[in-house]
Amino acid sequence: MPEVLIVGNSAVSGIDHLCNKNKTKVLCFPKDTMSDVTEKIVPPTTDHPSIENFIIYNGANDLAKKQSEIPKKDFSHLLSTLGNLKMKVLISGPIPKPRHGDENYSRLLMINRWLIKECSSKSVNFIDNHKIFWERRHLYKQDGVAVTAPSIWNKLPENCKTAKALNSFKSRLQSRLFRAAFD
Repeated sequence: MPEVLIVGNSAVSGIDHLCNKNKTKVLCFPKDTMSDVTEKIVPPTTDHPSIENFIIYNGANDLAKKQSEIPKKDFSHLLSTLGNLKMKVLISGPIPKPRHGDENYSRLLMINRWLIKECSSKSVNFIDNHKIFWERRHLYKQDGVAVTAPSIWNKLPENCKTAKALNSFKSRLQSRLFRAAFD
């Protein structure tokens, strides 16, 4: 029975091979917006009552529409929906894409700052991908669009990759992400 549910757009495709298949379920909805994903998350959480941790990555498809208020409304609705679930929730913020111009950068930064405040006010954990990925082009595939999970895995320190227990890995990874965010 899965303990962790990871839901997202194309950014999560292919990460299931890095996860323990017995403990993790990955659902990928490549073209979905946040409102689409919000409608799809309740059934898997009720179908798998063993899920304790829920990780969601989405938002890039919303930002591509060049509207700032709709993603805020959709994220608020998502956070309300997640607040009704009895599990730990972690929101993985939008990943900045290299070479996408000032307007897209500004929109991403604005929604990212808003998400930080919104998640904090609702006691939801938030991964600030903007701080992790900005100006780190080596973490992207050659197309400059998709993040490459193996390159992220290969950049992890050995103590993360050799952790014998999930909690140990999480703790080490959290420390690593915290340091990376402030380097």
